[in-house]
Amino acid sequence: MVLRAMILCFSPIHLSAVWPVLNANLQKAITTCLPGGHDQDTYSNLSLLQACKLLDLLTTLSPDEFQLHEWLYITDTIDAVYRPVDLNPVALTDEAAEALGMENSEHSAFTPPTNVGNSSSEAGVRRPFLGGPVVDGADTKAMARDDFLRSVLQPFFSQLSMYSYEATYSMSAPDVELCRRYLLEDVLDESTMA
Repeated sequence: MVLRAMILCFSPIHLSAVWPVLNANLQKAITTCLPGGHDQDTYSNLSLLQACKLLDLLTTLSPDEFQLHEWLYITDTIDAVYRPVDLNPVALTDEAAEALGMENSEHSAFTPPTNVGNSSSEAGVRRPFLGGPVVDGADTKAMARDDFLRSVLQPFFSQLSMYSYEATYSMSAPDVELCRRYLLEDVLDESTMA
């Protein structure tokens, strides 16, 4: 949440020292979601959810510094929408979605919360995919890790590249105030503290 606040409030020049730490920790968090990933006990369900919200914020705002490393996390080409059958995923979220999807193919598709209308075409702005309360904090803590990965994160991972691609090429501006409101909701909700 601190990194989300910094990205929303600081200018890019003041964030230059943060990017290596941010990238390393974000990659580590996502790779722990892979079956057989190292250090799986390092991140709880809540910290993984917050890492995904950070990635969601970065793909929504798309700062220049993140665009250099965006390909590590999401597929930012047309393959995000029209995925070839023989495509071997390079992006971490696509790899995680595929690995988690192989374990359980009967998941229901994740739909962004409808309370705000996350479609970028509705209001002409880009909004975070994981906006608002996705899962209750107490439920997230109580869920078994495998259930949390399959029911919450796998659908998010599987659709993030396509959602980000469509939002970017709609040429809409990001809704920064909504991003701030989502962060404030997380900060004020005690159940979201990792």
